[in-house]
Amino acid sequence: MSEQTFSLADLAGVDMDQVEEKRMENTPEGLMHFRVKEAKLDKLGANEKPAVVIELEIVDVMALIDPNIKADDWIGKSHNEAFMFNVEEPLVGLGWLKAFIVDTGFECSGSLAEVIANYAGHEFTAPIKHRADKNDKDRIYCNINRNKITPPPSA
Repeated sequence: MSEQTFSLADLAGVDMDQVEEKRMENTPEGLMHFRVKEAKLDKLGANEKPAVVIELEIVDVMALIDPNIKADDWIGKSHNEAFMFNVEEPLVGLGWLKAFIVDTGFECSGSLAEVIANYAGHEFTAPIKHRADKNDKDRIYCNINRNKITPPPSA
């Protein structure tokens, strides 16, 4: 069964004893070194808002807030940052994206397509912070603390 194309009948026939359990994991709070795996244009959410999604690989974990979490368990895992755009004011979202990219020490010039294509492979250090949803305190968001990004020394 292909990951790209399948039918409901295909799913109905899957032996659940052969399916590995998957759970959502928030990237833990702490200081990490990231490598950009990919940046791409996408549509997110139920309203399919236009967005740029930056997929990051955790290259190193320098410090974690929770002493019960093992740093080595997180090396090689992914963390995503997404920048969604309001269709009425797309330049505002692009401004947030540009500030993030520049703060990581990457030159943000050329077209958006050129910038996100060339961003892959770039590395930087930044802390992850958690915050609770204002309407649902059990829902935790984890994001890079954009005020404390450290670009590489050569940047």
